[in-house]
Amino acid sequence: EIERRARDLSKLPDDHPLKSLILQCLRDNQKERPDIETVKVKLLIKYSLIAEPLKKVDDVQSLQLTSFQLHDLPIPTAFPSVLCDSHLVYVFGGACVDIKDENKVQVFDLEELTWTILPQPT
Repeated sequence: EIERRARDLSKLPDDHPLKSLILQCLRDNQKERPDIETVKVKLLIKYSLIAEPLKKVDDVQSLQLTSFQLHDLPIPTAFPSVLCDSHLVYVFGGACVDIKDENKVQVFDLEELTWTILPQPT
């Protein structure tokens, strides 16, 4: 099994967009493997980027959009602004329960599927 798996993986190019996900799923320690929801979201993201590269669209009606639910915001926010840049989704502004949180920028990494709160500028 080890030799067969090694042969199969050697055929996979280093730059294959799903290689890191495949290797994570094959880790010996089950706690280091992604759960099924993480695999599903990563596949949706990678597949949509592979299958539908960015292009000029003349007919908006012909667009097919893929959506999925992100993990909950670390700081619950109503009516935020959102900016996507490469694999990062920036969430800022809006209304928060604690007014001190309204100036914080929350960033979701589409590759790692994690949220980060950026430090406020000093």
